[in-house]
Amino acid sequence: MTKIRFDNVYYKYHYDDFAVFDGLSFTFDEAVNSVWCDVQCGKGTLCRLLTGELKAGKGQIYLDELPLDGITAAERGILYLTKTPTLFEHKSVLYNVAYPLAVRKVAGREREKAASEALEKLGIAELSKVKTCKLSTDERRLVALARGLTVPRNVVLLDDFFVQGGKADTAFDSFDQNAVFDLWKDATKVVLTADKRLLTGKSVVLDGGKCVYYGDAAGAAECAESCLITADVTN
Repeated sequence: MTKIRFDNVYYKYHYDDFAVFDGLSFTFDEAVNSVWCDVQCGKGTLCRLLTGELKAGKGQIYLDELPLDGITAAERGILYLTKTPTLFEHKSVLYNVAYPLAVRKVAGREREKAASEALEKLGIAELSKVKTCKLSTDERRLVALARGLTVPRNVVLLDDFFVQGGKADTAFDSFDQNAVFDLWKDATKVVLTADKRLLTGKSVVLDGGKCVYYGDAAGAAECAESCLITADVTN
């Protein structure tokens, strides 16, 4: 598993008066982990810091004790999944799933083979020639999962990916946490959520830009409830 460590991380958007994170420190070193924070309080920002889209103003982020800044995107091997995945709307499902391999300049036949195998694994091979603009919400989720299978992944970030929803007409249930985790058995999985019922594994609770709890999921759920009650009283 890839160890993730935030060491006194500070981040502030230039248009805000307050910092999203101020002295954020925690470590994930287990196969399954989770982060709880209230809606619009840092889940996406945390993911974008890990993927390198954003850079911490202070502090450092480490992967296996190597500074994130010194690791290329390919070496990081981070997959970022959201509840509304971005796809090429007027391209086929096969094109979308094969795209990570196209970026890496893998030969056409090889990438189509890998994409087809990923689609078969999730039970949606029949959608390979369908344009993604014609897919249901749940089918889009499955396409995003399949796309994530085509190249090696060290870390899988699931940002509100397991919010309540329906289920596509397939044997694979993309809302089943364990089923999704099993797709990347050797990767470090991180569930980011504002729903304390979805906390699992090693868990942290973020409040006021800091880590206010670090431990098991049950303790994190209790802490999250306390944070919500305090917020209601304050407001």
